[in-house]
Amino acid sequence: MEKFAALRPDYVIHVVSLDIVVDTTWGETSNPATWEFWIGAIRAGHVLAFVGGPPCETWSRARGQPVPAEPANQGPRIMGSFAPKPTHMLVVNMPELLHDLNRNRVRRELPKAHAIGKDQSGHWRTTVLKEYAPAFCKSMAEALIRSFDRCESQTPAHEVPEAFLKQCIAMNCQDFGDYVGADFAH
Repeated sequence: MEKFAALRPDYVIHVVSLDIVVDTTWGETSNPATWEFWIGAIRAGHVLAFVGGPPCETWSRARGQPVPAEPANQGPRIMGSFAPKPTHMLVVNMPELLHDLNRNRVRRELPKAHAIGKDQSGHWRTTVLKEYAPAFCKSMAEALIRSFDRCESQTPAHEVPEAFLKQCIAMNCQDFGDYVGADFAH
């Protein structure tokens, strides 16, 4: 998203990780104050898109299964993960997303590996699947940026409240390490 945004001087994009793991207050969408904060920002025209979902299905389905039981309804997962990841999407106003997903896929068939149980180090095999594969991320970014290009922002970037921008910047994860972080809030 940031690479695409750098080519578009007409608007500013901050990618926010709205996740309780990132921020236990502003990432906790079941908190009424948090809900009002984000809904208010959407209504004010400060938020152009929202990509979200329930807790990762690989976490909820695969971790509770006896080894090596299969998660139900694997579907076509061909975006580069080492194992199938049952991701469901509800998409509005991005009619080209399916085209982007097909154009960016890196394999024709599902991978044969399984992410059930724990590895030799005792870590859940599903942990690495919480990070979306690069081809999937590229597809989402292309579809989103195309949607942004088509819409007219209600609020010029210079009129977005400083406090809101600071909160967004604080939730823009830029610290990428050599391992996948926690998949739960401490």
